[in-house]
Amino acid sequence: MISYRTENRSTADELYTALESSGLAPWMDYKGIEPGAKWRDELLKEVRSCKAFVALLTPAYIRSEHCRMEVFIARSRGCLVLPVVLVDCFDLLNNYEETNGLAATFMVRLYRLILVGLPITREEAIQRVITAVRSIGQESTRKQVYVAYCYKEAPLATRIANQLERDGISA
Repeated sequence: MISYRTENRSTADELYTALESSGLAPWMDYKGIEPGAKWRDELLKEVRSCKAFVALLTPAYIRSEHCRMEVFIARSRGCLVLPVVLVDCFDLLNNYEETNGLAATFMVRLYRLILVGLPITREEAIQRVITAVRSIGQESTRKQVYVAYCYKEAPLATRIANQLERDGISA
């Protein structure tokens, strides 16, 4: 399920298309609710049954009681919640019980395409969401080597990790 504010529908559509193109079955309100159906009931039914809940976060999303309710329901049932930050709103997350702690979970920032000091493309950021959704139900594999580094050493650390992987060592 992709949860979003109406003003961010184009990004939601972009993510929907990417998930669908990857063989997954995304759900969005305006595509999944039939005309004449009780909109709120159908939306709540989906949030109560989805396997992954992708929240497209903005300050307006976090301030919306309705959006926070969707997050609360998904989290309360143990659903995988994947926050995607469209606009910097980290300072608001802990202001509400429903979103408290989301900053510490899987996070993609589409407003600032950088990950642990390394620039990434928008497509790579979206691919991270796809990979996370695909991982549902799979046992996580632990890496043998963790390469720690400071921001300035990110390119060197990446080269080291890539070489370890080429040499058959999970990094």
